Amino acid sequence: MSKRQELQDMLDKMTPEEERAYWDAQDPLRQGKKVRFQRITGPPDRMMYFALRLHGEDIDRLAAAAESRGMKPSELARALILQGLDQTEGQADLAKRVAVLEAELAAVKQRLDDIAQPVAAAS
Repeated sequence: MSKRQELQDMLDKMTPEEERAYWDAQDPLRQGKKVRFQRITGPPDRMMYFALRLHGEDIDRLAAAAESRGMKPSELARALILQGLDQTEGQADLAKRVAVLEAELAAVKQRLDDIAQPVAAAS
């Protein structure tokens, strides 16, 4: 029997909670192991394959949400990941924009104070 089949047989006998605990225990990051991530490269104008591990209940939620939108689960997952990346990158941009606006506001306040001083002195 292959290792893959042995693993499948073992998983088939587990409850969902036991299976979740098993996969959580297999996570190298949780075990404190150093992990070497493989850099994914390819032509920027082509789609590439990327595998993602989710619990069964999360896949069911994804499938239901995709169906309600008339999409495939992979399409919705892609859209949600890209939306999350855009928001994450946008937060850094937002912080920079807020800093620029605060500096501009301070400059406008200073100009108003400069204009107000001669007017107040004249009255």
